[in-house]
Amino acid sequence: MITKQQIVTNDSIAFEGRTPCGVPGIIEHGKLCYKLKWYLVLYSNKKNEPATYRILGTPYRREEGGTRGNWKITTGKDGRIVYQLNDENAKPFIYLLQLDQGVLMFTDAKGNLLVGDHDFSYILNRRF
Repeated sequence: MITKQQIVTNDSIAFEGRTPCGVPGIIEHGKLCYKLKWYLVLYSNKKNEPATYRILGTPYRREEGGTRGNWKITTGKDGRIVYQLNDENAKPFIYLLQLDQGVLMFTDAKGNLLVGDHDFSYILNRRF
């Protein structure tokens, strides 16, 4: 069952996980890659509205400060809640479907779920 109630962030909420390398637009096609590590923090403003995010992990190294941008909530297929992360040029580049209050799943731009492999799934879990 997919929840249709937005996460309440208070000021920020963090997610982490390990995924296969097939997240669209992240790793160049043909580049050797086994897995991607993710640490995502979503920040909200004082009205609990989406504001900025920060990603650290394999594609965005901590020592380089990771990457930052803005995010927004969109309604996907069947009223599903989708978190759209935009790059520094305000172009959408990551889509995360909220499965419940503690789980986000990567999708493509059309809302199709990304299918994992025998080692990793396309899931990020909330870090408490």
